[in-house]
Amino acid sequence: DGYLWLTDRFDRPFDKPLRPYRANSSPAIARRAIWTWGHVIYDYRGFFDNMALLRLNEIVIWNDHVPFNARDVVDYAHSLGIKVIWGFAWGWSTKCEELALRFDRATLESIKQSVLETYERDYAGVGGDGIYFQSFTEMSREEVDGKSVAELVTELVNETAGELLSRYPELHIQFGLHATSVKSRLDVIAKVDPRIYIVWEDCGAFPYAYRTHETAGPEQMLALTETLIGLRGENERFGAVLKGMLNLDWMNFEHFEGEYILGERSREYRRERALAKDKIWKTVQGGWIRNAELVRRAVEIMAKNQNAVVEALVEDAMLEEKIAFPVALFAELLWDPSADTGSLIEQISKFPSVSFSNF
Repeated sequence: DGYLWLTDRFDRPFDKPLRPYRANSSPAIARRAIWTWGHVIYDYRGFFDNMALLRLNEIVIWNDHVPFNARDVVDYAHSLGIKVIWGFAWGWSTKCEELALRFDRATLESIKQSVLETYERDYAGVGGDGIYFQSFTEMSREEVDGKSVAELVTELVNETAGELLSRYPELHIQFGLHATSVKSRLDVIAKVDPRIYIVWEDCGAFPYAYRTHETAGPEQMLALTETLIGLRGENERFGAVLKGMLNLDWMNFEHFEGEYILGERSREYRRERALAKDKIWKTVQGGWIRNAELVRRAVEIMAKNQNAVVEALVEDAMLEEKIAFPVALFAELLWDPSADTGSLIEQISKFPSVSFSNF
């Protein structure tokens, strides 16, 4: 009888009409984004639909080559109020240290010309809202062969971006920077052109770390974030990439050799892949629940910067098929990082669009 009573209450939760009700809110983080390689978006329409449900309004799509259907992808994103930032390498590779070792004036000029040609040939005409790049900072060493990584990359970025901005003054540029190779030379990084967003990665403990259990040194991570949000002054264009979600299978990674069609895989393929990914989400979601307060504290600091863009690394995670709980928690924390984490977790667990991987 008790179960039937509970069922009846859910079917008819109100025995009297509700009074007129309105709730207004606004996001603490204006630019709320996802970062992903393009080839692991298997249905761009479904992906963007679920982003819209989460009130996310920007995506960074990284590619080896511009997708054949780039214009269609942008148009659909724009129809949902989502900005598209196209990402490509400014000297980044899976062997960053090797490039830094041989970096000289000729290398800088070669990269600069390649960037200018790539933007004008591939991205200037596909209707995106800006570009994102990484260079050779994804390493643990701060000096290579006696050369400061921070000084080398600052010179490259300022010269290359300066040339781009002289041709396209309104171009939105994001510089993806790995803190591991420059964190002791922030005085140099502070000289990066202030028109460029610096989007920080690998700034210590989770949520910057790839795994949710990597929580050692949380106070150092929070203190570094506090420094970075105002590194170049009160108008700092600050960004951050938060991790701890699903990411590429780097054990089986291969670069694309040419154009490809983004996000048009079959329904059957997507269903099978989503089931496989659930096994990983089951572990990941527990870590996000356990460490939600740490994420909240980090985002609360980021929200002090009115220009902030905060991105979650959500790649090969089948967001187009279902909204995993950690992605929803990330999105809600960007909207209101002052919320009580326990109450927020309870609230999100009731969202009909959110999936727990073990159910």
